Amino acid sequence: MKRAALLLVALALGAIGASTAAAQDSLPPGHPHVEGGEPALPPGHPHVDGNEQAGHVAGMFEATPDSVIRDPLLPPGTIAVELRGPEGQPMPHQSFTLGILEQSVAKGDNRTHLAGETNESGDALMKGLAIGAGIAYRVSVVSDGATFAAMPFQLEPSEGVRAVVHVYPVTRKLDEALIAMQLIAYGEVRDDRIQMNEGLSVFNFGRVAWVPNDVILPLPEGFSAVVAQTQMSDVSVDEVAGKGVRLRGTFGPGQTNVEFKWQLPYSGSADVDFEIGTLPRVAISKVLFTASRGMRLEVGGFPPAQMATDPQGDRVLITEKQFVRGDPLPTTLRIALHNLPSAGPGRFVAAILTGLLVVFGIALVFRRANRPESAGEHGEAHRAELLRDIVDLEAAHVAGEIGPRTFERARRELIDAISRSLAEKKSKNRM
Repeated sequence: MKRAALLLVALALGAIGASTAAAQDSLPPGHPHVEGGEPALPPGHPHVDGNEQAGHVAGMFEATPDSVIRDPLLPPGTIAVELRGPEGQPMPHQSFTLGILEQSVAKGDNRTHLAGETNESGDALMKGLAIGAGIAYRVSVVSDGATFAAMPFQLEPSEGVRAVVHVYPVTRKLDEALIAMQLIAYGEVRDDRIQMNEGLSVFNFGRVAWVPNDVILPLPEGFSAVVAQTQMSDVSVDEVAGKGVRLRGTFGPGQTNVEFKWQLPYSGSADVDFEIGTLPRVAISKVLFTASRGMRLEVGGFPPAQMATDPQGDRVLITEKQFVRGDPLPTTLRIALHNLPSAGPGRFVAAILTGLLVVFGIALVFRRANRPESAGEHGEAHRAELLRDIVDLEAAHVAGEIGPRTFERARRELIDAISRSLAEKKSKNRM
């Protein structure tokens, strides 16, 4: 197991029994102490075998994954549901839901649900279900406010499906869960805003699922446009106006990821600093920013940022910190950006030039609208020019380049000019 993963395991196991106050100041006693090489774990912590490729850590709960398996012994249109506990024991008389999603280009999406309950052996059989490329099923269990579910699947015309879902005890207290986290924040400075993408990886090494109870990640004042990545679970974030985002969902054994993005207004100054929230079990934090020439990134308490290249080939500044025993656990990360490209006078000059061009364009519109009409082909060309002027005028109004009064006046002049042109053409045709 790699060093980062080992730190996460040690953090989670050492956090059990720690008080809330201690968790806010430093890692609880018994956490790995790093001096140069790989971290040494104190007595009672998981032992790492020499064979790292096995990936086994003694003392860590290894959850059996949920599964969806096609079974030729089951008739078509049949789903065999098996509900199991943390150790694989049957869950008798446990209620569950079979979600059905029917997708149709003509009718759209139609979602329905069937209720079921397991027998004494923790099993249930759902028969006579529809088969089709546009029909998907999902088995889920709601227990103590947590949701446990298998991946969605479709039924084949030749066989049925066996779905196995594991149900775990639930806690809402972080101190009662064997959890460690990793936070990654990736930012990009744009013309008028800073675009932030955050990813929180929650590693649950225990046999108890964690359901957050009003856990909020603070965001800086003025944040907006929060968008959470859609995923096939109840895990996500909800915006809390003026505060940040609230974490929600079921974090069962294993790894669960949450991703969301948000924006912060940017005035074009050369230096910017702001804070983002973190959580007391974040053992590894990483901050990255798309880098312009000469730009510097600083994160309070982190090593100096290094220049690197992301998978898309863009230059990025990156800094990372692994929190070990003795390190204070921050509740926020202070991010500072320096030597950003300044807008300078160019932006204002461009705005003035744009305004002058708009004024010139409007004057041209009025001049063209009041220009005497010429006969024949010239008249047709003139009307075509007037129609193009109307289109350009509409675009300028939508873009906010001209006000409503100027827009209405210019539009009226153009329409009157077209009407006069058509009237003159009709009059000439009569002659």
